[in-house]
Amino acid sequence: MAQTLMGGGLSVTYLYFEFGYNGLLLSIFSILGNVAGAVLMLVFAALSGRFTRAQLMKAGAFGAAAGYLCIMLSGLFIPREMWALKFTMLTVSNLFAFLGQTLVYLIMIICIANTVEYNEWKTGHREEGIVFSVRPFITKLGTALVQLLVLVIYLAVGVRAVTNQISDLENAASQGLITIAEKTERIGAVLASVPSGKSAALLVCMTVIPAALLLAAYFIYRVKYTITEESYEAMVRDIEARRAAKGETAE
Repeated sequence: MAQTLMGGGLSVTYLYFEFGYNGLLLSIFSILGNVAGAVLMLVFAALSGRFTRAQLMKAGAFGAAAGYLCIMLSGLFIPREMWALKFTMLTVSNLFAFLGQTLVYLIMIICIANTVEYNEWKTGHREEGIVFSVRPFITKLGTALVQLLVLVIYLAVGVRAVTNQISDLENAASQGLITIAEKTERIGAVLASVPSGKSAALLVCMTVIPAALLLAAYFIYRVKYTITEESYEAMVRDIEARRAAKGETAE
């Protein structure tokens, strides 16, 4: 949910406020984060063989929080006039935030999968369908909550009118009512009229809230999730022993 909140419109709007209606900068900011996440997925097997899940979860949560902190500090204290440095710092910080979030996501997928064996060990019933249906449900619920939260943030910060004006100009250009050049000029004027305080408020919301959610998820994991690699292997051995005693075979 934290990752979706960052990319669910808040970062787009903030980048437009800070750097103008520049699709190239937005693409660079987004693509590099996704590439970093893809690379992490490729090396995750090697990392999981060297570190425990608890260690990786901690590194992911606190690494992402540190990335969000750097995004906020870069946005607040680097002036717009130094736009190249500011954009570079924001992009690099976003890489760390994205890597941390991806690491947390991968660990959570494994944790959900391991509860299949835990449920069988605890109750004697194997319910993969029920367990694995939780993830898509949580994803859909999280996406819906993010859209609601984005709307609430827009209303609270007071930028809804700005985003509506940009949407109206985009629609007018697509219908041929205004030219592309006129659209770009008018959107630039709209963005230039946004007070710096609103841009800063949006920046704080898009960094503090995701960081807080990630850290809360980590502490819930540490307190409530008790399946370690060692306990998981012990459960699997116990399940296999029970099956052997009953003359059953593993599925």
